[in-house]
Amino acid sequence: RVATSAGWVREIERPVSEEEEKEAHRHHHHEGEHGHGHEDHHHDCGEHCHHHHHHSEGGEAEEYGISTFVYYRRQAFDIHKFDHFIATKWNRNIIRAKGVCYFSHNRDMSYLFEQAGTQKQLTEAGLWYATAPEEDLIKLMRQEPGLLRDWDEKYGDRMQKIVFIGQHLDKEQLTRDLDACLD
Repeated sequence: RVATSAGWVREIERPVSEEEEKEAHRHHHHEGEHGHGHEDHHHDCGEHCHHHHHHSEGGEAEEYGISTFVYYRRQAFDIHKFDHFIATKWNRNIIRAKGVCYFSHNRDMSYLFEQAGTQKQLTEAGLWYATAPEEDLIKLMRQEPGLLRDWDEKYGDRMQKIVFIGQHLDKEQLTRDLDACLD
């Protein structure tokens, strides 16, 4: 009950903090593996990966070691790596996960990823706004201030933003595993 309360809904709709934005942008690998001569920007998390947004869901959440964690990046996942992660490295401590993501084989489509218990599903959630003609975009941005706020010059509104709720989550490991799925 604690884990499926509305806390993560607020979490996913919360604007990204400057800290997270910086973190997300430090993860542009420039196709290093594919021999395009760009160097690969892999780094060790060190002190910077602590996005511990502890929203108190009341004492019981603390008591059971339940916490919320948001994984946020701008570059695309490789669907095969993501699939492999879900099939082989999914941590049993994750109680619930939900968020939006996208993949390098079809960068224009956004997907909703959801997990509850052993059920995991990926559903098409429509095209990113970045695919719209410019005049439509300008109109949309006037109506939707949130869109402009989350806009990135390179990625538009494309992003990975998945909220995890779990018990004694190893957030650093989860971050490393998900970063390894980035294309």
